Amino acid sequence: MSWTTINASLSEGVQAASKSIVGVRSAGRGPISGVVWDPSHVLTVGRVGREERTAVRAPDGDLREARVVARAQRLGLAMLAVEGEPLTPARWTEEAPRVGHIVVATGRVRGRLRASLGMVAGVGGAWRTRWGGRVDAFIDVDGSLPPGGSGGGLVGPGGALVGLNTAGLVRGGTTLPAMTVARVAKRLLGGEGGRRAYLGASFIPVALPAALQASEGRDRALLAVAIEPGGPSERAGLALGDVLLALDEHTFEGLPDLFRWLGTHAPGEPTTMRLLRGGSEQTLELIPAARGE
Repeated sequence: MSWTTINASLSEGVQAASKSIVGVRSAGRGPISGVVWDPSHVLTVGRVGREERTAVRAPDGDLREARVVARAQRLGLAMLAVEGEPLTPARWTEEAPRVGHIVVATGRVRGRLRASLGMVAGVGGAWRTRWGGRVDAFIDVDGSLPPGGSGGGLVGPGGALVGLNTAGLVRGGTTLPAMTVARVAKRLLGGEGGRRAYLGASFIPVALPAALQASEGRDRALLAVAIEPGGPSERAGLALGDVLLALDEHTFEGLPDLFRWLGTHAPGEPTTMRLLRGGSEQTLELIPAARGE
């Protein structure tokens, strides 16, 4: 394939994606970008000011009033409701990019589209932000964000967005994959932005068997003493008498440890529950809910 063909393909993909890339203005903040989620909502990074009202610069140059309707603090994201004519939703793909794929980071500053070329340098499994937010996959891009590009989309092969770029989670920036973006956006529009996760079970501290203390590197874990009918733990298969060893990589020696984890884990984010049942270890897939679900 010639460079002329490659250039044409990249340009066409970026131009198609640009219809869904907006600029975001917020008092006291530098320029950031956003991606149109549906005709009246834009997903952007949490750097948007704490005031309820802000403004969005649409691809046609029109400045629209907007307001923050929900935040995903643990992932540094915010959902904006935008006034005016319907916007063009972005086209996403949850197909994971591969190492070596050429990608383009996009943003919009002062109404102008900005783009930076990059290459996928590495991909990996799920990880958590320093605030406890779960990211479904690790995407390492060898490239830099364009000025004001935090909150913009990462254009992959074919012109679809493979993720949303953010400068606020790790040094040097990173990309939240489309799967994470979709999960969080749906939750934010469902009104769950600030809701606390719960398990639907009660626990008490208990001593671990001597054989496990050395391998676990601790003396205690949590014993399930009550399970709410129909709650997240019952749906996952937790039983009375099970000993909770860990949720994902987080271990618990006492209830304060568990409460801290619940305070940083959003409802609806899947987690792996590792437990001890009848002397043998088991794993269950648990989806914490919000109170009232």
